[in-house]
Amino acid sequence: MVCFYADWCGACHQWMPALEILAKNDPNVNLVKIDIVKWGNPVATQHKVNRVPRVLIYDRQGRQAGTPTHQFPKIVKSVDGALRKRS
Repeated sequence: MVCFYADWCGACHQWMPALEILAKNDPNVNLVKIDIVKWGNPVATQHKVNRVPRVLIYDRQGRQAGTPTHQFPKIVKSVDGALRKRS
């Protein structure tokens, strides 16, 4: 999981503990947190980040699993899908 967040984002502060628990409870799940300091920075532009929190899920082969989202149920579904594609 790659989570784009901002220190000033209230929703980000609410979500982060749940994302950290999701990653902690499964050794096959990693969480990378990227603080969006400026909207136009190269990483935000590359990943088309236009709101935070925004989470991207990748499978073991580096393919994006599911669509970028800010909705927690969709994150869990994408993580489950990525874990099923372990081949």
